[in-house]
Amino acid sequence: MYVFYKRIFDTVVAALALVLLSPLFLIIGFAVKLDSAGPVFFQQKRVGLHQKVFSMFKFRTMHPGADQKGLLTIGNEDSRITRTGK
Repeated sequence: MYVFYKRIFDTVVAALALVLLSPLFLIIGFAVKLDSAGPVFFQQKRVGLHQKVFSMFKFRTMHPGADQKGLLTIGNEDSRITRTGK
């Protein structure tokens, strides 16, 4: 029974947080879109519990295709990161 109530609590808190933070998410989305061409979100496949693969979404902080350019960074400057991403 505890698992059922925890699931309800988690769902309600997540929905409330989504509603309260949605104005901030819109501002971040507009900033990403205005800063550079490409999608607002970055999608990546991750491995989760019991080796189940899921899609993770986050706001894009790098230029499109930057993950294919390699991992080399020099000092604190990384040309792959957008101004908004910094």
